[in-house]
Amino acid sequence: MSEKRTASPKEKTAGTPKTPPAGAAQPKQRATPELELCRILSLTKPPIHGNDVRVAQEALIAAGFGIGVSGADGVYGEQTALAVRHFQSMKRLKVTGRIDEHTAKALGFGF
Repeated sequence: MSEKRTASPKEKTAGTPKTPPAGAAQPKQRATPELELCRILSLTKPPIHGNDVRVAQEALIAAGFGIGVSGADGVYGEQTALAVRHFQSMKRLKVTGRIDEHTAKALGFGF
């Protein structure tokens, strides 16, 4: 006659996701910038500046296009426009130096 074996508590929970007890600190999720631009970015006087410019600069840097010693400073200056022109050329886009809808999409942004 065979005895019926019961699973141990450890076996019962094997493979199930662990949830922290109520009131325990939840793990922090990484904040990701919204990949959406609301305006065309271009070289102007005075220069365009803002968080959208900084995020676009970071995308250019991540794609391997340097934007000068100032880095992603949020100011659309000569070095950013040059990096955009190089990016557009490499992606076979119309080379304008402006981040328009087509360039934004090639950088991974919505528009």
